[in-house]
Amino acid sequence: MGIYYITYKNLYANKGAGTKGVDSSDTADGFSEEKVNRIIECLSDESYSLKPARRVQIPKKNSVKKRPLGIPSFTDKLV
Repeated sequence: MGIYYITYKNLYANKGAGTKGVDSSDTADGFSEEKVNRIIECLSDESYSLKPARRVQIPKKNSVKKRPLGIPSFTDKLV
């Protein structure tokens, strides 16, 4: 269980940690020990499945064109 807390700490320190993925309620702020335990349980009984990433278009550097960017949910980043 300790590895999940270390990973959470590293992900939370990232300035993009508050960015919402497909599920707008799944952000770094909504995490608790109970949620981590549910993730571990789902992984151990193989019932966890990734959610589709939210797709946005961001501008390319020094260009008018845009490129796609996939934003996964915070839980998927943690896993």
